Amino acid sequence: MSRLPPLDPASMTAEQKRVHDTIAGARKTVRGPLPMWLRNPALADHANAFGVALRDSSIGRRIFELIVITVCRAWSVQYAWSSHADRKSTRLNSSHLVISYAVFCLKK
Repeated sequence: MSRLPPLDPASMTAEQKRVHDTIAGARKTVRGPLPMWLRNPALADHANAFGVALRDSSIGRRIFELIVITVCRAWSVQYAWSSHADRKSTRLNSSHLVISYAVFCLKK
């Protein structure tokens, strides 16, 4: 159950709809913290641009995903951990998950 009700597309402002469509076009869906951020479309637009810049950086998708799951594990961000650790397209394997979990254990 979400804490904030989802935004009804029919009730979105023109700016919210533009940002929603931009996010949905790149990510195929608008989920996680993004629907909440849409309540402030400027924030959602900048946060999405930041995420796109990180994902499309020269470090490569595999290393990016390893960084994401490691940070998520270290800070106990369960939603992001689950959504990123299960991605088949990034070719993460069990050794990546072990590294990520080890970082979590070392933090304690």
